[in-house]
Amino acid sequence: MTKICIGLCVYKNEVGIPYVFKNISKLKSIFEEIRVVVFYDHSPDNSLELLKQHTVENELYTEIIINKERPTLSRTGILALARNAILTNIRKKYSDYPYFAMMDCNHYACVGEIRPHVIKMMLDRSDEWDSISFYRDDGYYDFWALSMEPFIYSFMHFERASQMVNTMRDEISKQIEEKFLHELDNLVQVYSSFNGFSIYKMDKFIDCMYSSDIDIKLFPLDLVKKQVDMFDNKLTLNFSCDCEHRHFHLQAIHKHNARIMICFHSLFGPITQDCIDYADKRGY
Repeated sequence: MTKICIGLCVYKNEVGIPYVFKNISKLKSIFEEIRVVVFYDHSPDNSLELLKQHTVENELYTEIIINKERPTLSRTGILALARNAILTNIRKKYSDYPYFAMMDCNHYACVGEIRPHVIKMMLDRSDEWDSISFYRDDGYYDFWALSMEPFIYSFMHFERASQMVNTMRDEISKQIEEKFLHELDNLVQVYSSFNGFSIYKMDKFIDCMYSSDIDIKLFPLDLVKKQVDMFDNKLTLNFSCDCEHRHFHLQAIHKHNARIMICFHSLFGPITQDCIDYADKRGY
């Protein structure tokens, strides 16, 4: 048994919140202490009320940070601001915990029933990773946060972005189907991954930060060149609006030689029909 702090970014997440809090509550079977830190951005729905309700119903110690800023940032820039605010809270109050996690609250990433034994299995193998993210029954979707050879650089920052993302999805989906799912106990090392839920070792990541800006110094430039040459697709000169997770993971590698791993055991079961129906009803 160990301790963990879980960070949630909440904006228009009334569909996902009940499922996410129920899943977090199930982790009490493997963590002796769970703290939840929420960054809430003012939402035109019932998210804040649901946060308060499900905190009480699931008996979870939860701190809610209300966003007081109105920055003109990109979507990933706002997410970086939110995640950094959560990290600041963790540094002040929970830096003695061995782990923290980031978890999405949307209506598709982490709403399938969680399987605590998968996390328990990875905690028992904690000597093999510094960050661990997971597969899920509904498949791998978070390709923008993913950096793995030869797809090290953001597909959104190539001149022919649609071509790059389609190639990446096809190639990695093929590897998942033909290799990774047939070697479930093997962890796959990458440069960045999230897929809606990831656990981090405190000492390797707490001094890092999220950013939607591209810091080219953090990239292995030989792999960037390999990606450009292999797909004959030039980089744009835009160094903003990247996925915020990439900077966070690359910085941890740069500072602490962090091992970013993916576990292809499914952490979350399939999305239930009632969740799909409710999300459709609300227009998500």
